[in-house]
Amino acid sequence: MAPMQAEEIKPFEVLPAQDLSEGKPIIARLIGRRFDELMEGQFDRPFDPRFGKMMVKTLSHLCSTLGASYGYAERTEMSLYAVSHGGEARRLLSRICGEAAAKLSLLLGQVATFEARLYEFDSTDAASEYFLWRQEEASHHALDSYCGRVLTGTGADPSAVSQILDGIGHEEKLELLRQNQVEYDSLPAWQRRGTGVYLIDEGGNHRLVVDLQLPDGATYGDYVRRFVA
Repeated sequence: MAPMQAEEIKPFEVLPAQDLSEGKPIIARLIGRRFDELMEGQFDRPFDPRFGKMMVKTLSHLCSTLGASYGYAERTEMSLYAVSHGGEARRLLSRICGEAAAKLSLLLGQVATFEARLYEFDSTDAASEYFLWRQEEASHHALDSYCGRVLTGTGADPSAVSQILDGIGHEEKLELLRQNQVEYDSLPAWQRRGTGVYLIDEGGNHRLVVDLQLPDGATYGDYVRRFVA
């Protein structure tokens, strides 16, 4: 199993005016609106454990409230998996955005909002490939975020950082961090791989589990399949 590519996800998107198909695997993707501005001056960059905990608490609230069997938190995004009960996509999108914004705003003490997208898949394998894609993207963004911090700290023009990073490969980025006393592979796993949240059934009672030590690569694909069956 390989991660989806960004261009492969679009055909699965369900627009707000469309209806969801009952019994199909669905994933809601929540993207924080202007979260970098929101965090400016309040939290450490590129990652802050306090904000990371708020994101996980928000994701946990959504999983519990909406009955999602698996959730995945990145630095400024969240994704939730469930089996569709049908109905109009607009109503579900509105509820998800409202619940997420209300919870995170309460935790932050200021207004935070999300953009939400819904995807309906034809198989659980496709849903698993989605989560592989998101983890791959999260890892890429985490590496670039640390490299960006190093570059700006050594005098690089912040407006040129993105172009600089586009011109160097993965191993070169790791070496850049090493030269600046940052061992990327020793950073907390939740920063490099994201955080998983899932519900387990204990004799009819559901318990929420937060996993800060997710595996990566193909092993993560096997991990996710336990919750998207």
